[in-house]
Amino acid sequence: VSDALRKDSTIFGEAYVASISAGEASGTLTEVLSCLAELLRHEMRLLNAIRSVMAYPVVLIGVAFVVISVLVFFILPQFGTVFRGLGKDPPWHTQCLLDGARLIRAYFPILGLAVIAVLGGVLKFGGTERAVQYWDGIVLNLRFVRSATRSLLTGRTFRLLGTMLQSGIPLLEGIRLCRASVRNRLFRRLFDQMEESVVNGGSIADVLVVCPLLPGGAAQMIQTAERTGRLASVMVAMGSYYEEEGEQKVRDLVKLLEPLIIIVMGVVVSGVVMAVILPLLEVSTSSH
Repeated sequence: VSDALRKDSTIFGEAYVASISAGEASGTLTEVLSCLAELLRHEMRLLNAIRSVMAYPVVLIGVAFVVISVLVFFILPQFGTVFRGLGKDPPWHTQCLLDGARLIRAYFPILGLAVIAVLGGVLKFGGTERAVQYWDGIVLNLRFVRSATRSLLTGRTFRLLGTMLQSGIPLLEGIRLCRASVRNRLFRRLFDQMEESVVNGGSIADVLVVCPLLPGGAAQMIQTAERTGRLASVMVAMGSYYEEEGEQKVRDLVKLLEPLIIIVMGVVVSGVVMAVILPLLEVSTSSH
């Protein structure tokens, strides 16, 4: 079975194929398949949870974009016509808003091409090694998101490594396979250091204790697991715990993001009201 899967390792992943091979060699293929199925089930649940919590902020941003577009292209031109019909000069802040909307409508094709060019440049630069390393550093070290991203990365990699150890894969090979599945460059260096420590006769806990990227207490639990010979089961349990913790932290971040988006939309709408509707009311009151 592992030989057949290895032909499509880009689909199944090297860690999956290696676990199947180890299960075949040790005669525990049934148990290995059960562990891998549980691992995939947790990964799917985590991805679905992240998608579901991010859906509402994306919808809010889309609504905000539609509201601003309607204001610029349909509503503000009508208010400009009303002011000209009244023969009154609008206040300076109202005039700035009307002029800005007029410029956007007049140069919309050029602005659209400029936005596309900027996005293309950002995407091209984002594919470079320097940009990827910079982004990986932001994801792991930015104050508001680092607790969630560190927990998610720790949970996924620990669970994967523990599952491979339970499948009978040697620790060194499991570390290498785990490293290949990690996309974050900074977190991947952790597995480079773990591999070097194991090759030199040390333990992975020696590296984890001094690593600042792990959640608090993770290194100490691994250290205890190595001493008691229960590294595989402890890593699986820790992986499950940190995945759930990271998922909850993502939910908490989204809960903070939702009112922020609503506040921004409220500021935009109130700004339009203060800049356009209130001057119209003043003109109407003074005319009466």
